[in-house]
Amino acid sequence: MRRFVSFLIISSFVLLIASCSKKENPAVLLIPGYGSKALMWEESGIIEKLVANGYKYGGSVKALDFNIKQDFTQEFKKGDIYNLVFSDSTQTVENLSNELAIVIKGLREKTNNDNFLIVAYSMGGLIARNYLVNNFNDNYVETLITLATPHLGSYLANILYASTLVVGGSDTKAAQAIIDVFGIHSEISINTLKDLVASGKDSFLHNLNMQPHPENINYVSIIAHDVKDSEEESVWDNFINIFKKDTKETGDSIISAESQNMANIDFFEKNKFKLKHKAKHINASHLKVFNRNEEISQIIIEELERFSLHE
Repeated sequence: MRRFVSFLIISSFVLLIASCSKKENPAVLLIPGYGSKALMWEESGIIEKLVANGYKYGGSVKALDFNIKQDFTQEFKKGDIYNLVFSDSTQTVENLSNELAIVIKGLREKTNNDNFLIVAYSMGGLIARNYLVNNFNDNYVETLITLATPHLGSYLANILYASTLVVGGSDTKAAQAIIDVFGIHSEISINTLKDLVASGKDSFLHNLNMQPHPENINYVSIIAHDVKDSEEESVWDNFINIFKKDTKETGDSIISAESQNMANIDFFEKNKFKLKHKAKHINASHLKVFNRNEEISQIIIEELERFSLHE
């Protein structure tokens, strides 16, 4: 009898250790960029490719869904992938990172999953990083993948910010005319532009890039390169090249390759031996990165496979 009891105790202990050693698959949270369409991740085909590889789509989620005073605005579906929809994706990085915090808290409660893999496009990467530094010890993020994100700012933002200031602010007709010429969302604001400006010691990005980032997270920078023949370059391309630092290693026509690489931010450079970071490269312009859905999906799947319960 004693042997049997001892056997049960030892077996239970072994099972406990085994269960603790397993890592739950992280839920994938897809974050849009500035002014992006709410369904960009669906329409791009990326979600479809993830589903084809065995991951379940839980649908779109927004901060309002997790408002304590009301029920979930739609029937909640448990899944492996969620599409984050902001109330207004033209708000400041700080405001949108607060919405991200609400969604992650809500998803944890709904799914009982404390592990997240965030994939963030353009300004969405800054929103995710701002969330991480604001929730340094309790962010529940396993991996952050940024796609064409202006970690060091955008020369286009510099041009637009300076131009709108000259004509009296982004709300003026002159400023809107300038913004429309560049094909940017018409509701752009001075405050949002300031978040993306590359220079200035008091700028939002400078302060964010100096902040400690969690060291237990896997960081992946997907860097877009808009490779063009010099004979095919437009007047806009030639104009923007004046402001680019990496004309030899081209960026995506809006953000330099250097700026898209998280390894170049101040905190990462000073702590590169502590942080787990890798860079991936795709050939695409900023507004057409989702045409490379096969490559982007594969990068996401490779990160997910590291957490497979079957390993």
